Amino acid sequence: LLIDCTGDARAAIDAGVGHTTGRPEDGATQPMTLMFEMQDTGRAVRPYMPEGAHSYGSVGELPQGRVLIFDRNDEGRVLVNMTRVRGNGSVNADVAHAELESMRQAFGVAAFLQSNGMPNHCVSSMAPQIGVRQTNQIEGDYTLTVADIVAGASFDDVAAQTDYEVDIHDPTGGTGNEEYGVRMYDIPYRCMLPRGLEGMLVAGRCVSADHTAMSSLRTIPTCMALGQAAGVAACVALESGRGLRDIDMGLFHGGLRAQGVEFVSH
Repeated sequence: LLIDCTGDARAAIDAGVGHTTGRPEDGATQPMTLMFEMQDTGRAVRPYMPEGAHSYGSVGELPQGRVLIFDRNDEGRVLVNMTRVRGNGSVNADVAHAELESMRQAFGVAAFLQSNGMPNHCVSSMAPQIGVRQTNQIEGDYTLTVADIVAGASFDDVAAQTDYEVDIHDPTGGTGNEEYGVRMYDIPYRCMLPRGLEGMLVAGRCVSADHTAMSSLRTIPTCMALGQAAGVAACVALESGRGLRDIDMGLFHGGLRAQGVEFVSH
């Protein structure tokens, strides 16, 4: 058995599994973001603008067109989510460009924040690599849709649950976001089974889902839950001598429950 947790469905695609990339009309994927932290030093700091860093004079000029920071509840430390680079995170050339461009943006964003209410904060750390929101989706035995997540769909073969909102960062790299809330919904196990292929499970953001549904299930906690479900399903299949499509759902859910997973009735 093989579990593809690459995030890009690389193993599944190499095995010939059908897949889609990005939004249906043009294949454009949600932009990438480099996260970084700033620390309150207790005194005014001088903004550092390395060569090539971008300068931003207003909120509207910022990469996301907004200020988005999160208090880390740790002596004035904040997490900054404000860079945005268009590209496909499964294409090496796009990622290489995004790594450099996001750092140019990050130092400019930091200087903007220092000049607009955060004069004592300095950049204290950056993520080791740029964050990728979206690349490929497998064609699975079931494709989760926006209708499913808006309706709060329930499935007998539930593998994970979430109620995270629809959150589509503009694939053109512009400043817009499409955001709206959804009800708690199930992600069925069948979304992890690549259509037409035996012996493989796919977990993470690249499970079988449409562009809008993917924007909700792509977050780290949900991807972790899908990875856990894939591991339990593989164990159940091996221990029972059954194929991945034929596992006993009672044993599957019992295995998850034994690991502390509790599904919410909805």
